[in-house]
Amino acid sequence: MPTCPPPTAPAPIVLDPDTPAEVRLRSLVAMQTMPMRTVGPLLRKLLRDPSEDLRLLAYGMLDGAEKNINTLIASELENLDKKPGRALRLNSLRHLAELHWELVYSGLVQGDVRDHAIASALNYLREARQLAHADAGLWLLRARLLQAR
Repeated sequence: MPTCPPPTAPAPIVLDPDTPAEVRLRSLVAMQTMPMRTVGPLLRKLLRDPSEDLRLLAYGMLDGAEKNINTLIASELENLDKKPGRALRLNSLRHLAELHWELVYSGLVQGDVRDHAIASALNYLREARQLAHADAGLWLLRARLLQAR
């Protein structure tokens, strides 16, 4: 008895060039509230789309998410030296590692920038683990980063 191949999932509306541009744009705008980890790969595909409006909106969404995280990193770096207490410094180091991980996990950085984000996160974690060696959350994040590397 012949077997039929499983049906392939249809391409999302936003990637279908036969769909009217205004429908594709509305679909893309609706994705702004979705997690970047979910929509990031789709947005990267749209960077090669023939529609300039879609390309620009996709680029803006990716760039905006990356800038938000980088702004938080810059702010936390400024605060890092101002935090004299052990607990405050630990929280700051943990937050820096998590923000760098978010860049990687969300797919916002690629190539050498991705490698740098992983290395930076691991450095912050190393320092944080000196302050709280038994913190399981730090070890879990380290494992995720090493796996991503």
